[in-house]
Amino acid sequence: MSNSQSDTTQHINVKAEDLPDLLVSLKDEEKKIIIHVTEEITWQIREDIQSAFYRRGSDLCEMDISLDLSKAVWDSLYSVNNWLVRSIFFPDGVKDIWGDCISSPSLEEIIVSETNPTRCSVDGVLYNKDKTILIRYPPAKEGSFKIPDTVTTISAYAFSGCGCLTEIIIPESVTVVEDSAFESCYLLKEINIPNSVTELGAGVFEECHSLEQIRLPDSIIKMEAKTFYNCKNLKSVIFSKSFSEIPDTTLLGCESLE
Repeated sequence: MSNSQSDTTQHINVKAEDLPDLLVSLKDEEKKIIIHVTEEITWQIREDIQSAFYRRGSDLCEMDISLDLSKAVWDSLYSVNNWLVRSIFFPDGVKDIWGDCISSPSLEEIIVSETNPTRCSVDGVLYNKDKTILIRYPPAKEGSFKIPDTVTTISAYAFSGCGCLTEIIIPESVTVVEDSAFESCYLLKEINIPNSVTELGAGVFEECHSLEQIRLPDSIIKMEAKTFYNCKNLKSVIFSKSFSEIPDTTLLGCESLE
């Protein structure tokens, strides 16, 4: 393990096997901490890392920790779910990154190398290289968000668990919204789905507890399972007249429907 620092940033180079002990020993010195992780992560090391995050809990959430993951680390890990860090950096070699692999509740920023051949990030949001697929919005990023009009697909789990997001603006360029795209966006009260959208996946708005009303455009003629599952405050859903069948689980748990 090696360590270097400036007035504002501390860089720590660590082997994967030493990361759990490092996480337990970290102290908040009001500096940004960038941890550069090398070598592969075995399943046992992964369990030890999860245990370290669990032991430290909110202490680590209050610290400004960023992870720099090498290709070897990502290939052996493939997800950073519930890792209590504020940002993650993916280098050139990491190509296969999808929304269900990144669900850290404290994550505010996803950074990708500018020379990565398949992925890019803009303002901390992860896209494919040509920005036609929105892959992952950081779960701890707050406020409202306007999806760029280059985007045609909102990927599965793209906004899942974004509990601080209050507004999402979808442009007319979007045609597909995949499974669980907005799952557990707890503060989202209203969302407009444009007429350009023709596909709406399963569980898209599942557990969106603040969602109160929604209108589905005529372009959507088929509904998947659990679209609004357990949206407890949902009062109004306007379906297209073209709907032929609505699955039994579509509105299950929507106890406020009028």
